[in-house]
Amino acid sequence: MNRNDNCPAPKLTVLGLGNILSGDDGIGVLLIQKLIERQSEFPLVEFIDGGVGGLRLLNLLEEIPAVLIVDSADMKLQASESRLIIPAQLAEDQGEKGFSLHDISFAQTLAMAERFFSRPATVIFAIQPKSVEQSDKLSDELNDAFGRLEDQIIKLLNNWRKNCNKFREVLLETDIEKKDKLLLRCLNEDF
Repeated sequence: MNRNDNCPAPKLTVLGLGNILSGDDGIGVLLIQKLIERQSEFPLVEFIDGGVGGLRLLNLLEEIPAVLIVDSADMKLQASESRLIIPAQLAEDQGEKGFSLHDISFAQTLAMAERFFSRPATVIFAIQPKSVEQSDKLSDELNDAFGRLEDQIIKLLNNWRKNCNKFREVLLETDIEKKDKLLLRCLNEDF
């Protein structure tokens, strides 16, 4: 057991989004289903299959301090490439690159959460799909990259676990964009 597993910080929620009947759109849900099998390795992480997301996630967003979203996003990259982004980048990238998370319904859900209550610190692990056409299978590109994508998320969670004593800084920050950036640092680098 890592010495930081007893960290007094609240749990990090990892929320997988997507439609498993729309090809690569289901990658977030499929990765979460796989990560749930490793729950015992991450006692301070809660893995949730959020399905297609939307307004039904408002109650969840109100109750949690921090969330790592795992989802497909059209970023105009090569299929299976991934990026860590914060919600402010969704609006920035929307006009230039056609960024989309399920027609931004989850982005709209985050905006509503922020309007009606204090939304959680949020980082999105976005994965470029090849096809979101009706299919219960991933494209070859995402299927071949599945293990690599899972490993990338595990690395982020290990960084978070290592840095969780600093996680309190995330929770104490009142500016939501700064809060998101602190969570990003906590997940992505030595803090």
